[in-house]
Amino acid sequence: MFLLQMGSMYQERKALFFIIESIIKSIYNYYRGGIVKREGLRVSLVVIIIGIAATVLPIISVLKDDTVPNELAPLTTLPGLFFLGVGIWMFNEENKAIKKYNKIQSSPVIIKTKFKEIREHYDRDTGSDYYIITSWVNPDDRKIYFFKSDNVVYDYTEAIKKNGITEFTVNYEAGNIENYKVDTSILKEINHEQSE
Repeated sequence: MFLLQMGSMYQERKALFFIIESIIKSIYNYYRGGIVKREGLRVSLVVIIIGIAATVLPIISVLKDDTVPNELAPLTTLPGLFFLGVGIWMFNEENKAIKKYNKIQSSPVIIKTKFKEIREHYDRDTGSDYYIITSWVNPDDRKIYFFKSDNVVYDYTEAIKKNGITEFTVNYEAGNIENYKVDTSILKEINHEQSE
């Protein structure tokens, strides 16, 4: 009987870890494009709540079930603790990104940069990411700076050429050009079909 229970729990854990793997990939996709300031619901808080629930509820279930040894209760908390840890990490990363974003917004320096290329990064599990690369020459010291956008999802190279787009606006924090954001809002006006 105990072996059957262990086998059943193993199957449940296997399914749960598959779900966890899917969630990890979703989290990666969420973050790979760059974290921006989001109003309302924070994804990290949702993951933390899931982690708390997935930690507490299984313990209660095991303790109430007389057929399952109480010694197994700690094992049932592992997935929940995993979610909790990931949620806390996400929360910290979101806060860092929001602070950087707010610094840019509070004292922005706006420059026009020259479009260089669309750069592709391929990942076997998640597919291709595309980034806009631009350049700018500082008129004061003639130093060349390169900027990389957040993930733009599609390869807009041909569409950019067809629409005659040669510049992208970059906002950066005054006194800290390393903290910047490439404005890609102009791409919303471009039909993706043109880039295929």
